[in-house]
Amino acid sequence: MRKGYPHFSVLLYVLAFIVFSGTTRSQSSLSVHGFLTQAYAISSRLPIFGIDSHGTFDYRILALQFRYDINANNVVVIQFNHRRIGKSPLMQVESDVSLDWAFYEYIFNENTSFQIGKLLLPFGIYNQIRDVGVLLPLYRAPFSVYGEENYMGETVDGAMITHRFPFPLGGELEINLYGGRWGWTEWYVTDNPLTGEDLLLIGKAQIERGGGIQTWIGPFRNVLKIGYGFHGGHVSGGLSFAENAAFGLGEQNFSAHAFSFDYQTDRFFSRVELIRYLLHKTRLVAFAHYAQVGVNLSPHIQGIFQADFFRIYHLPVPPPEQDSPDDTEVNLDYYTDYALGLKYSFTANIILKGEYHWNHGFLYDDGSGGLYENDPAKSNYFILSLATSF
Repeated sequence: MRKGYPHFSVLLYVLAFIVFSGTTRSQSSLSVHGFLTQAYAISSRLPIFGIDSHGTFDYRILALQFRYDINANNVVVIQFNHRRIGKSPLMQVESDVSLDWAFYEYIFNENTSFQIGKLLLPFGIYNQIRDVGVLLPLYRAPFSVYGEENYMGETVDGAMITHRFPFPLGGELEINLYGGRWGWTEWYVTDNPLTGEDLLLIGKAQIERGGGIQTWIGPFRNVLKIGYGFHGGHVSGGLSFAENAAFGLGEQNFSAHAFSFDYQTDRFFSRVELIRYLLHKTRLVAFAHYAQVGVNLSPHIQGIFQADFFRIYHLPVPPPEQDSPDDTEVNLDYYTDYALGLKYSFTANIILKGEYHWNHGFLYDDGSGGLYENDPAKSNYFILSLATSF
């Protein structure tokens, strides 16, 4: 059952309109920012990311951010989020409105700061701007690396310290060191043994004693930034990490290493990110990586190409799915997605996007594809979206 206040999303829209229209004026120490992306999406055949073959307008993300500067050194930031994902299984647990993040920040100087509270994980190129549609090349950040809450958390309940150093080869070295706890939502569609109908399983995995580091170097010659990140912790619960859960991997430690490359000029950008996940109690290893290229075709139009991949190796096969005693593991091309997109910028704060995706894998909302037979399903989908910020 969905949680939250049934009419609070309406209040968010009203607040967004008030701020956008300029009918109110904030105090100098309080600033309000908002991000809204509304989309229409349709799938050619199979449902994916809440998009089915009938199409849906129930596809949006709205965020309101309140920042209060107590003084030059003390800041409080709160952001609320309203998200709709069509008919995605995640809507079963998605609140109508949720607290995205809320933290206190102490700024020691222009190079050093400390944050505590519910923080955005300082992970990769896009995690801290994943709600800001005007800054994303396509509707969502690449799934393989950033997920859709089904293997990657967005926030951490904990603390973080950030420091920047001058870098001799150009730009600066930025280090973000954080620790705390976070979680992610897992879901899986299987057959109900009694009725033969689809049975949706949903669980929440929890990461305790978690922590990590994200570093950035650059920009070199004002065009290239290189990043490295590590995070890990002790994961338990959900569908995968409880002892008697659907996949029965059991609680264990995990770690992830990530590399990011961000190259930008006035007419062109290229971004590549790679991440390797390792579960320490099993042999399971996962690799996620994507590449994006964007070219400015005119002052207002940009073309985008994206290739996105997620591979799993040594995935344990539950006993009911084993065809023989030796059939204990499987390697999967879990998710493969190619996309072409066009962006039209009316202004820097109003952007229209159209994108078409060719997809195959095991991520479909109805469980299409034989996960343990390594028989991926195929479908395409289209998203038309309008992104604004204020």
